[in-house]
Amino acid sequence: MTIKPILLRFHPDFDSDIIAWLNNVPDYRGAKASEIKEKLRSALSDPGQSVQPGAVLDAESLLADLLPAIRKAVELTVRQELEGLQVATLLPGSNPADDRIDAQLDRLGDLLLDDDE
Repeated sequence: MTIKPILLRFHPDFDSDIIAWLNNVPDYRGAKASEIKEKLRSALSDPGQSVQPGAVLDAESLLADLLPAIRKAVELTVRQELEGLQVATLLPGSNPADDRIDAQLDRLGDLLLDDDE
């Protein structure tokens, strides 16, 4: 039998309860590992607390929660990239296809930089 090491990372915004619990576990050698094993075994032996087979992850609601943060990150990145960017103006009589593309790019820029939503 081989030892199975695992690394767990706890995020303060989501795992504060686990972090608080771990902070109360004595810090002597092996104490935290023993406590974690005990909690895992307890959860596995209690059918009311186990994850049901076929449990569905609600990706839609997770995505809805993450979208504002993703949008802000993208907007910030686009703003940083656009700072100091020099835009060449089109001369009169230029290609109409270029004007259409420029108009579409302007609308895209407005959508990305719109802070009202």
